[in-house]
Amino acid sequence: MPDIRSNIGHAALAVVMLTLAACASNPPVDVLQAAEARIRSAQQADAQRHSPEELARAERLLAAARLEMDERNYAQAQRLAERAEVEAELATIQTRRTLARAEVQRKQDENAELRRQLLGPEGLR
Repeated sequence: MPDIRSNIGHAALAVVMLTLAACASNPPVDVLQAAEARIRSAQQADAQRHSPEELARAERLLAAARLEMDERNYAQAQRLAERAEVEAELATIQTRRTLARAEVQRKQDENAELRRQLLGPEGLR
């Protein structure tokens, strides 16, 4: 006579496998769209100029995710799209940091020039 715990275990395993299969069979369109939006945002922030490696990596990951989507490898497509989104966000953050540093340097240069104008060359010592 079969053990009832064994039957329950098999049933639970079947439910888990069906759930995983259902998740894997749904295309992660929303994740790809989020990655695309992050990449557009990075491009608009001028990441191509200030963080080109990260932006290019995000674009390559998104392209790979699209290929996986075409092959119906949805779990892999989702992972790649999520990585693309993270890389695009990194590109945006690094671009903003670079621009902020440039602005700080510009302000420091302005302040030094104003001090020189107000105090003369002797006042800067």
